[in-house]
Amino acid sequence: MTAKEILLEQFNAAYDDNGWFVALKNALANLSAEDAGWKIPNLENSIREILAHLNYYNFGYLERFKGVDYVYPKANNDATFESSGNEEDWQAEIAEFDRIMNEWRGLIRSEER
Repeated sequence: MTAKEILLEQFNAAYDDNGWFVALKNALANLSAEDAGWKIPNLENSIREILAHLNYYNFGYLERFKGVDYVYPKANNDATFESSGNEEDWQAEIAEFDRIMNEWRGLIRSEER
């Protein structure tokens, strides 16, 4: 198995293929904005806020991987966790996550190295 095949296998396991844990895409499926916004007492971030944070940084890393001289627009890391509470915005956040991850997968598959 090549390094690229191993990377793709691990990517799939973490993103959308349930194995010994539920993959992130599947864990988010059918999760409402209200449920995603719930916080365990004494913890800082909800699922919704964590997904906004993941999208923010995964997009930046994706752009850099493509050769774009990307500069993060937010100076404060805490701002990367900001997310609205309505259902439409939550579904858009999930769609953005899927778009970013599918683009990552495609670029990994096409990588020559």
